[in-house]
Amino acid sequence: MLQDIRDNSQGTIAKVIIGLICATFALVGVESLLGGSSQTKAAEVNGVTITNQELQDSVRLRQRSLMAQMGERVDPQMLDANKLAPQVLQSLIDVSVSIQLAEDLGFFVSKQQMNMEISDNPQFQQDGKFSQDLFNAFTQSLNISSASFSSLYHTELVINQMSAGIMNSAFVSDAGTDLDALFTHQTRDVRFIELPLKKVRASVKATDEEVAAYYQANPGLFMSTEKVQLEYIELKLADFVKPPTDEELKAAYDAEISSLSLEPIVQVAHILIDPALHDGRVGADTLIAEIQAKLAAGESFADTARAYSDDFGSKESGGELGTLLVDAFPVEFFDAASQLDVDQVSDVVETESGLHLIAVTNKVQPEVPSFESRQEALAIALSESNASPAFWAAVEELKDVSFNAPDLADPAELLGVQVLSSELFDRSTQNELFSNPVLLGQAFNQELITDGVNSELIELSSEHAVVLRVVKHQPEALKDLSDVKPEAKNALLDTLAQALLLEQSNDIKAKLLAGESVESVAKALKLDWQAQLSMKRSETKLPMAVSRAAFSVGALAPEQALVDTVVLSDGGSAVFVVSNIQDGKPASVAVTEKTMMQTYLARNRGALEYQALTAAAKVEADINLFR
Repeated sequence: MLQDIRDNSQGTIAKVIIGLICATFALVGVESLLGGSSQTKAAEVNGVTITNQELQDSVRLRQRSLMAQMGERVDPQMLDANKLAPQVLQSLIDVSVSIQLAEDLGFFVSKQQMNMEISDNPQFQQDGKFSQDLFNAFTQSLNISSASFSSLYHTELVINQMSAGIMNSAFVSDAGTDLDALFTHQTRDVRFIELPLKKVRASVKATDEEVAAYYQANPGLFMSTEKVQLEYIELKLADFVKPPTDEELKAAYDAEISSLSLEPIVQVAHILIDPALHDGRVGADTLIAEIQAKLAAGESFADTARAYSDDFGSKESGGELGTLLVDAFPVEFFDAASQLDVDQVSDVVETESGLHLIAVTNKVQPEVPSFESRQEALAIALSESNASPAFWAAVEELKDVSFNAPDLADPAELLGVQVLSSELFDRSTQNELFSNPVLLGQAFNQELITDGVNSELIELSSEHAVVLRVVKHQPEALKDLSDVKPEAKNALLDTLAQALLLEQSNDIKAKLLAGESVESVAKALKLDWQAQLSMKRSETKLPMAVSRAAFSVGALAPEQALVDTVVLSDGGSAVFVVSNIQDGKPASVAVTEKTMMQTYLARNRGALEYQALTAAAKVEADINLFR
């Protein structure tokens, strides 16, 4: 089972690392994410409390997730905490139900297994080895401690273990596969006549009087869109960036070096002996003595680990565990390993996992980066850092002076910036700036349009702010017929063509129902027709719409046929006839195909069983809401 977890977690860890704040079911144990803890209950699941602090922290994570995904295009209403709270609380309830169910069913992931998954994740590795700096940078970017991250990931691993265990345990019998073959290998005779829209469209005509009448009867089809033209002041953090001085660069370098951890990076391996697998402590001690003798005789630690270790997660790699981390290993293990030199093997170290022989496989002293190697990165960071105060000072000043100003000229002069102008645009604009939902809402704000006042300052992001003013408004209006005559004529011809198509389809359908053959009707009307006899559901010889409709028909009597009409992808029609429905023959299904069918059906059944189990657990759970 642990190997299944390991296999499946490659996708899981990627989701956690790249989209932790998007994975709502991993938002459990978040009381330590952003500091503080409130015991005021938001909900209770089978006696387990979800606090308001957990809910608030989770809402903030969801907000950050949405902003990370959508950037400046995020709709502010999507970030409304009051609207997000019910959704996030439901996610917390769902994960609480799932983790309790997993524990009740006996699913378990050890701390050692979890630590290995984190250490092995490429997101946290540099030059193929675990990097504590990368790990710390990631957790700090989320304002989350390493312990909290481990708690989040452990929860996800346990739930993943449960889902994999249940779904992989499902099976389908040979009888079940044979039953499915009756359906999947069923054959039908399908004949159809095609009526192309293009051909029908070419046969219809419309006079100028008819076009004018259609235009008058359908004014909603020929309205111009509402448009506005703006003047605006735009402030960007990038415009306030100035190169740092040499003194600032040197001070930043010195501060960075003083904060570096110069402790050596230690790579460790181990051989684990679990007394429970060797008739207790006496048997384990005997085996340990045998292993120590082999190591003393010169046998490599890696080969010995492959031969004897009970840690199935690391034995194939020679017992390699990656980088020694204080948070990732038991205290006894960490303390013993810290005292070893390269290639030195420890005495027996006992933890809750069993008995360990530990070896240090590599020890690297971190190098202090030179000023020259860090200069460019420090210059970028300092430039942005120095720009921020100036940017926000300008934002606050623009906010104050633009509020009561009659236009944008004086605020622009005071700030030393230009008043920019837009072209006329409507709500469907693709302009990168004006298509922002927040800005677009202000551009078409009725007060700004009617009164000609400046907008409030719009903070599009932490690095981008805008104040705008509507200088021209073009309301929605009916376009002149002369301007839309070709458009109106095409719309009328489309309408006439669809009506004629329906009439012709009904006429053909009536003839087929009266007993005429598909071939004779098609030839009489000079239309294309096709016939596919004994066609299988999986075949793609007919247009998709015809095939889907033909295999949607229920059971028919042996001599019965069904006639119907379906719309094709090009807008045309097809009148089809289905007959001679024959069930599939399980005996004719090849062994390899039957095996594949069995596997596919088992996976589907496993997924349904897992969904049903978790749904039942939720229904049976004692859930109390306190908000």
